[in-house]
Amino acid sequence: MGKKFSSDMIQVFGNSISEKMDNVADAIREEGEKQSKKFEEVNEKFSAQGQINNMIINSVSELEQKVFYGLEPCQNIQNLENTERKILVNILFYLANKEPANDIQKKYIRSVTNSLGIGSGQADFDLSYIDNIDSNNNRKIMLQSVMEYLFLKDSDFSFLQDDNFIEIKNFFNLRDDFICTTQKNILSMATAIGNEGIAEKNEIIEDEPFDEEIEKNYTSSNEIETGVYREAEEVVNDVPGVVKLGTPPEMYGAFEENTEITEMIIPEGIRKIAPRTFLGCSNLSKVILPKSLKIIGEMAFEGCESLKSIEIPYGVKVIEASAFKNCKNLYEINISQGIKTISNSCFENCEKLSQVNIPDSVISIEEYAFYGCKYLEQIKIPETVEEIGNHAFSCCSSLRNINLPATLKIIESNVFYGCESIEMIQIPSTVKTIGESAFYGCSYLKDINFGNGLLEIGEHAFGLCSSLKSIVLPESLKLIKDFAFDHEDFKDIEFLGNIPPKISNYVFSPLANISITVPSDYYQRYINEYAEKDDNPFQHYSSWRLPKSKIHKEKSADIKIEPEKKKGLFGKIFG
Repeated sequence: MGKKFSSDMIQVFGNSISEKMDNVADAIREEGEKQSKKFEEVNEKFSAQGQINNMIINSVSELEQKVFYGLEPCQNIQNLENTERKILVNILFYLANKEPANDIQKKYIRSVTNSLGIGSGQADFDLSYIDNIDSNNNRKIMLQSVMEYLFLKDSDFSFLQDDNFIEIKNFFNLRDDFICTTQKNILSMATAIGNEGIAEKNEIIEDEPFDEEIEKNYTSSNEIETGVYREAEEVVNDVPGVVKLGTPPEMYGAFEENTEITEMIIPEGIRKIAPRTFLGCSNLSKVILPKSLKIIGEMAFEGCESLKSIEIPYGVKVIEASAFKNCKNLYEINISQGIKTISNSCFENCEKLSQVNIPDSVISIEEYAFYGCKYLEQIKIPETVEEIGNHAFSCCSSLRNINLPATLKIIESNVFYGCESIEMIQIPSTVKTIGESAFYGCSYLKDINFGNGLLEIGEHAFGLCSSLKSIVLPESLKLIKDFAFDHEDFKDIEFLGNIPPKISNYVFSPLANISITVPSDYYQRYINEYAEKDDNPFQHYSSWRLPKSKIHKEKSADIKIEPEKKKGLFGKIFG
């Protein structure tokens, strides 16, 4: 017979099972709490690590963040062949011409051109040249650069739907999956290091920031007692002429006014020549600069009258104000690629300077930069230059040939004041204003071609340009200010505009006898504006009175003048 279970036995057994289940539940709950606690601890660790990561990221520079993130372009522009390099630069200039570029886009174009070693491109470039590119990889590199450039305008990819971009994309004949990959890469880089990083990715990254503390040896070939050096801390190894310099500001002017130094070899490791270091070292005739050099400080070589030539190393990024001012015998200088600004008065009164190489990394030539360089005959200004400051080339009396880049918008005051040997000048159509006395005293100037874009000619702009007999004024011109063409031998003016520009009463010399040509269809408009007003700029000069001027049409046979007109002011002019 089977075993019988009483109700009591069943109760005891049930209680035992329930107790075991409770114990298991408690164990599970306890283990869950432990796991939850561990999870919270892990979370805290992750959070703490995230904060550490953020601190690390925030503590490094933008360019270091690029390295930190390991971000690189999908395609490297350095892999382009020379022909394709030129095509890429031309494409970027073409895009910039279609729609004006903002500052960061301009920086991008400069970084690409500098990186590739290619000069300025052409704005009227024909996109069909892309068809001649055989390498699919080169097509990818160039389309990537186009996308990077366009992204920098609005910091988004809205241009992907633009008809102009679709047209350009079709020239490259690339699959859309490449577009997507490039799009993600650009967005990642912009997120990590900002839009400027996209431009800077093509430039040389400095191995370290400029170091203000310089405690390296300056070595002189002369045996000069230590006492002649200003602020020198000690003699190194008891070798005459070798000193260890202090740090700023004590190092400023370390060799100032030392007239005994004739040669100076600056050793590798020096990154900056401090302000006034060799100021007034009038017998210093030879200097060798190290490849490690990054900065030449303010007035560093000012007044080194015996210095004849100097080679600026490739790595130099900054030449500060008046660095070579009054180096009267300096006849040749090579400025390294990478310098962006020729600072104010940098080569002022370098009288013998006849050769200057301005690299296409330069975007600004500041005021008085080459003032008084009277032996300078020609200088090529690269198309990267956007600004030329006041008096930049004033009194360069031997300067014959000068090109003005198509990046200029203003010719500042006195830029070519007293450059008496200039014979011809081409004003780019980008120039809107010619400043006060810009070409004053250019006595050999015979020919000016004004770009159609010029709006204003300033006071005395072409005063005393005695060889300038005639000019053709562009249709864009709106205003000519006092004494702009003030010399008595001035003969002929031709206006191309439909609307006469405003002209001051004192623009021309009271002794000039001027013949004026105006568009035949707008002849009467010019007569009304000038000839029939009391403030006629071609006849009344305050108390002066011009000889009779002639106003004629391009087709003089078509002129019909009513007899009664000749009785008034009109008649005085024609009669």
